[in-house]
Amino acid sequence: MALQSIEDIIRALQEHPEWREPLLRALLPERYQQLPERVDNLEAALARLAAAQEATQQTLQRFIERTEQRFQQVEEQQRQQAARHDELVEKFIQLTERLDDLTVRLEQLTARVDQLAQQMAMMAARMERIEQDMGDVKGIALELFYRNHATALLGLRFRKLRVVDIGRLLDTLYEQRAPTREEAEQISRIDLLVKGVHRATGEEYLMVWEISWTVDEQDVSRALERAQLLRQWGLNTVPVVAGKGITGDARSTALSRGVLVLLDTVPLDGSGLV
Repeated sequence: MALQSIEDIIRALQEHPEWREPLLRALLPERYQQLPERVDNLEAALARLAAAQEATQQTLQRFIERTEQRFQQVEEQQRQQAARHDELVEKFIQLTERLDDLTVRLEQLTARVDQLAQQMAMMAARMERIEQDMGDVKGIALELFYRNHATALLGLRFRKLRVVDIGRLLDTLYEQRAPTREEAEQISRIDLLVKGVHRATGEEYLMVWEISWTVDEQDVSRALERAQLLRQWGLNTVPVVAGKGITGDARSTALSRGVLVLLDTVPLDGSGLV
């Protein structure tokens, strides 16, 4: 069969497909002959690349989904934290307002307490003055009681009992020997002077009284000192203390040193006269 044109060649190749490959090898260089294999390899590589791309895409999609989910979780946490923050801020504001209110109330209370403390101090001062005044009143009342009842209380052991006026006694003392100013002041401070004759001995005594609601050692000492002072003018004196009560030390001192004690009108003899 003569091949005179390209069409004849194409028909011959169609009729004889087995001629194609030998013809291609004859017509094409070696590297072009490898082109189909290389194309196959390229398609295989492209297929693998496409598969890898698909896997990468799926991985990326899962990552995107997880990231989106995480973003949503983070956003939700942020919203919750923001809400919690707002709640805490509101509570802090409320607590601050309450603290301010308590501070004001505490200041008011402090001012009230200070005012009450001042009132209590004033009241305590008034009570102290009242107690002092009451002590003075009780002392005066007790002195008046013994002044009015001394002769009756001691009448069982003494006769011719009489209250001696201290001013007249001072006049008598000045006629004998003028007392010093200090001696005169001590004598003028004697609470009560009572003179009487002891029924058993017949001796006349001048009783030098120190009167106090509660007799203490100072009262006993003053009675002893003033009785001793009057003996300088030859007076036969007996120290006397009288009161509603007496301390233990004062009682021991009085009874051991010859002081006559009248405790709530009851005689406790330290002088040996009752």
